[in-house]
Amino acid sequence: MTTEVAVGLVLGGVIGFVASLFATLWVEFLRRPILTFQIGETADGSRGTDSWRFLHVEVLNNIKAPSWLRWILLPGLPPRYAASAAQAWVSYSQKGSEILRVEGRWSSTPEPLTPTTQGALFDSSKVLGGQRENIPYGGKSAVAIGLKFDGEKDCFAFNSWSYAFPKWKNPDWRLPDDRYEVRVVVTTSGYQFLSPVYVLDNPSPRRSDFCGVPVS
Repeated sequence: MTTEVAVGLVLGGVIGFVASLFATLWVEFLRRPILTFQIGETADGSRGTDSWRFLHVEVLNNIKAPSWLRWILLPGLPPRYAASAAQAWVSYSQKGSEILRVEGRWSSTPEPLTPTTQGALFDSSKVLGGQRENIPYGGKSAVAIGLKFDGEKDCFAFNSWSYAFPKWKNPDWRLPDDRYEVRVVVTTSGYQFLSPVYVLDNPSPRRSDFCGVPVS
């Protein structure tokens, strides 16, 4: 075998390896989860004389690969990956300055409670489970961004640690003013996704007026 042939074989092998690696990484990049956000439905509840409302931001994993790519270049490309072990943070700001940031609680996860003879009690060992979520391709989940009791002016930030306090109201997470800018940040598989800015609007003591709206 001549030197030129040997060099050509080595060079061809290197080029083939690099091309194969690039193609694999490119497909993995195309299949990464891409998350989008929207204001979720309100969740009202009551117990005894208390009634309350939760506000949510929905996180969706439903972006498809471009049709031209799927049909022409990669017709057999599988769907995007799930957003695995996704973590969320909720940021509250006023006049452009962050005043509070809490790790988000995924509403679909079990409550951090353990049944006892005295009733369901807060269990700190279950907190982590509420702060990790797997969002399948084509699926969605929701993060709570606010809690308000009817007849009270203030509202509160909320996550799994809120269960350690009476009526889920952590005094350090009290939001006494009318309006806050809220953003949700979600991280998964080394990627970070940032929601649009939403307004948490709390204009009166009535829970029916408590709402979240996109910034126009």
